[in-house]
Amino acid sequence: MVFSYQLRRSVADLGVKTLLKMMLADNWVHADLHPGNILVRIDQPSRQNLLRRWLRPKPVPHIVLLDCGMTASLSDRNKENLVNFFEVCVSSYVCYHARHLLTKCDHVCTVGDHSG
Repeated sequence: MVFSYQLRRSVADLGVKTLLKMMLADNWVHADLHPGNILVRIDQPSRQNLLRRWLRPKPVPHIVLLDCGMTASLSDRNKENLVNFFEVCVSSYVCYHARHLLTKCDHVCTVGDHSG
């Protein structure tokens, strides 16, 4: 089955919104989130009556998360670090933010550093 660009885009947008809401609004983290634990369900609207057929209703995507046995919640510090990380991802000041991100690490290894 081939999906349109618009449908793929709406699934991607929904996935990002689901992840951000889960972590930032609900303070809930799925600790085993990999492609095998994410399903995308697409509801095809009914095309029974003439008006709906003429309007060509769009498919509606839903994200389904499976295997929620391992979960966690974030401390306020971790939540702040996560928000800062997402800001880095969309920022044009990548080098500056990469240095800032390294300040949040307990131990930083550099090339040639074999101390563990």
